[in-house]
Amino acid sequence: MSDHLALQAHTTLWGSEIVNDRVFCGAFLRAAVASQYGKIQLLNPVGSNRVVYVMYVNPIPQTLMSIRIGRYDTALGTNLTTVSNTALDGAAPVATLNSDASVTQELAASYFAVTRSIANGAWSGLMPLTHIPFRLTPGMGIMLEGDTVNIAFQGSIYWAEKVYRPS
Repeated sequence: MSDHLALQAHTTLWGSEIVNDRVFCGAFLRAAVASQYGKIQLLNPVGSNRVVYVMYVNPIPQTLMSIRIGRYDTALGTNLTTVSNTALDGAAPVATLNSDASVTQELAASYFAVTRSIANGAWSGLMPLTHIPFRLTPGMGIMLEGDTVNIAFQGSIYWAEKVYRPS
């Protein structure tokens, strides 16, 4: 096996080997909507036969605000198409990147992290999820939700997908 193929076939994520993984980056822009909270979601659809490992999240709000990250398994209204494959095999992603806005906060009482950010600034660069590695089996999703109405935010999510082997 060539070094190129060996590099493609093996990578380490949180100390466990993932073989033939596929790595993706999804960029998003959640436009401001009057009196509504912006939301971005990465969803591993039911029946995907893949496990999604979220490696980095990098939201950039346009003004000072908190962004909550939490589990949210119901697909948001708009599927975004700004997903790039960063793996070498050219495969398309199974997970979907979705967006929405609403007058209610879904994660107001249940979230993994709240991080305050400066306007137009990232969370000190990329936020590695080494302490909260999101593992999304089929049917699971995570959502980023702003805590302030009528504020846009943008950014990116990086994730890996591998074949799902139920225990």
